[in-house]
Amino acid sequence: MLAIAKPGQPLPFSSLKLPFARAAKVYSVVLNWFGRFGLIPQGMSATSALRASKYRADHAANKERLKVLAAAFEETHHYSPPYWQLVRLATQAQAE
Repeated sequence: MLAIAKPGQPLPFSSLKLPFARAAKVYSVVLNWFGRFGLIPQGMSATSALRASKYRADHAANKERLKVLAAAFEETHHYSPPYWQLVRLATQAQAE
């Protein structure tokens, strides 16, 4: 994912979720006043939390797709894919 990232271009996030993330941030701030931890860490904005959430979801989907592609490679070639093949398969999983 980092290999295809464009420098200076922020990660996208769902603007429909922003009001809910801001409410969660306010709730987290109130919890921090009482020494507890909220959903959004102190120092992180609501938009940063949404971007991180989107990145985690995209990464999990790419990881699952890569597992399928690696298993297919292993079944075809009868050995685990070497590093350079994993990189190629990860790029393919990202493109799909």
